Order: sequence, then C-alpha cells, then structure tokens
Amino acid sequence: MREVYVGRQPIFDRSLSVLGYELLFRHGPEAAFASSAGDRATGRVIVNTFAELGLDRLVGSRCAFINLTRPFLVGTLPLPFAPSDVVLEILETIVVDDDLLAGLQRLIAAGYLLAIDDYRADDYARTSKLLPFVSYVKVDVLGQTDEQLTECVEQCRQYNVHLSAERVEEHDTMR
Repeated sequence: MREVYVGRQPIFDRSLSVLGYELLFRHGPEAAFASSAGDRATGRVIVNTFAELGLDRLVGSRCAFINLTRPFLVGTLPLPFAPSDVVLEILETIVVDDDLLAGLQRLIAAGYLLAIDDYRADDYARTSKLLPFVSYVKVDVLGQTDEQLTECVEQCRQYNVHLSAERVEEHDTMR
C-alpha cells in the first residue's frame, strides 16, 4: 500500500464538541500546508480520502469539509462523492461570477451543502453574492478586531447560515 497523507483539522462547536473535520491534502508526514497547485491538491484529497483511506476512517459520523477549486464548483470537474458525505468549501480566492453562481445552484439542487472559507468583514462585497447559497460561514478570526468580527456576524445574520470561527490557535482567542 502506498503512503497517503490527508490533514484532518477539527471543527468545534461552542461547547468544544467536534462538529466535523476539514480535510486537507499533505504531500508528506511533516507537511503543514499543500504544496501542489489547487486543482491537483484538491483532486489528491478526494482520491486519497475516498479511494485509499475511506471517509468513515477519517471523519466517522461527522461532516467532512473539503476545499474545492473553481473547476469542481462550476462543474468542469466531477465530484466523486455523494452530497450526504461532504460540505463543499468555497475558497476566498475563487472569483465570484455568473458561472460560479450557476454552478453553486446546480450543486445545491443536487443536495450538496456549501461553506464560505476564510470569511472576513472586508470581503463582504465579494461574498455577499455567495451568502444566499451557503449553509456555513467559516470566519477567519486571525488579525481581525472585535469590531470586525462583530461586523462579520452582522453581515451573516440576515442569512440562514451556521457560523464558525477559523484559525483559533490559542485558548485566549476564544472570546
């Protein structure tokens, strides 16, 4: 059997219970970030997770959150998993245009849940078009002031989304 590396980052709820895991490609046992191009890295997460390891082995009965690049979201590349298995994450680097929005509508119609990754208050102009489509918003807390975080919450309140804090690396960050 060949070696397979997938990062598994827990996503906690308010009571610090594990809600799910974000799955991330890793090229080796000591890697802290993906070194491949986006589509290739995403493809390897999918292949490694579903073919080599098995999703149940990595996340059990919890949600698997997977970062997707534009070709997966607009339908150029197929998704090899059922809607019930994953939450599809929209990266902050993805351009929001009519093709993306049409792709998101198709994914939702097929039963997929969507999440915005690395949400920041100053990104509202771009992400406001995404908020009606998503079920989860992962707020990037690193480097944001309390006022900016409050603004993030206010921006998302008008939509039916679950909020989570991302990049909480220390207990003191949980305010």
